[in-house]
Amino acid sequence: MHPSVRILYLFALAVAVYALGPRSLLILLALLAGLLLYFSAGNFLNMLKRMRWLFLFLIVIYALNTPGEYVRNWPVDLAPTYEGLEAGFWQVCKIAAMLAGVALLLKTTNRNNLMAGFFLLMYPLKWIRLHPERLAVRLWLTLHYVEQTPPARSISAFLDSLDRVDKQEAGSEMLGNIQLDIPRLSWRDLVAVLLLMLAGSLL
Repeated sequence: MHPSVRILYLFALAVAVYALGPRSLLILLALLAGLLLYFSAGNFLNMLKRMRWLFLFLIVIYALNTPGEYVRNWPVDLAPTYEGLEAGFWQVCKIAAMLAGVALLLKTTNRNNLMAGFFLLMYPLKWIRLHPERLAVRLWLTLHYVEQTPPARSISAFLDSLDRVDKQEAGSEMLGNIQLDIPRLSWRDLVAVLLLMLAGSLL
């Protein structure tokens, strides 16, 4: 599948997770889990690990701020509601579905193809006198710097390491000219886009 079509499917997933009901969302999560196992996308587990505090924060916020029936026999006065816990759970499921989509995209698409896909999708920006090639290059450089940056234990250390890498790269000819080889669209890609449009019209 063409990388731009894969990116379109990721955008469609972002719309679907908020348009589907709970039962359909569970079916989608099961389908994504099967795809993660098929492609051996182990980076998804790392993403979940990094997002664990956000998940906990969302559940707490929804649980304590959503009106409804309070949880019985709660030991303190500030009690969560059943409706809030349910809403927080489904919100976590939606974010997990998006992380699964991103993990699949990164697993099945290398960096150059990913940049080529974004460039093709941003190409219509030329009609309003913007420069999609500059946006693609900036995205490429950002990913390059992140890959060259060692893991940091704090945000300030991460930003400092990015600054060091930026200075090192700016003083060398390591990057050279960035060239994007854009694959050709096939009839399978057109069929995939038509199926995506059909699914969107049904939703």
